[in-house]
Amino acid sequence: WSFYYDTSFLCGTITGAVMAPERNAFTFFGPSACSNDTGIVLTVYLGPQVLDNDKSNITTNSVIFEYYDNVTQFDVFLSDLSLNFSLTIDSYEYGTGICKGRFSGFANTKSGGVAEIKNGKFAIQFPQ
Repeated sequence: WSFYYDTSFLCGTITGAVMAPERNAFTFFGPSACSNDTGIVLTVYLGPQVLDNDKSNITTNSVIFEYYDNVTQFDVFLSDLSLNFSLTIDSYEYGTGICKGRFSGFANTKSGGVAEIKNGKFAIQFPQ
């Protein structure tokens, strides 16, 4: 995973991905390469769409984006459904469980402001 905030580039690895039994929602997470104490969690709701075969170009605004800080116990960034934040699945291969896509939008900051998250990218593999 990776994304930009202002002029900062943040990235890391994905250590887990879980899909809902109905295949209409998923969560993935992983630590930042910049710091062992920060990382990302995205929870995505697909609504009527389900990942039950190969899919592409699925976009949803039902996304919760969290960039956490384990030292201060406050989220650096946290979106909510009142802010414009979206995720697009560019490709999902049912046979391999590999899902690739992008995300962007606005998230609350720990200082009370709103930050623009840009050019987010992810590649995950769901357990088979």
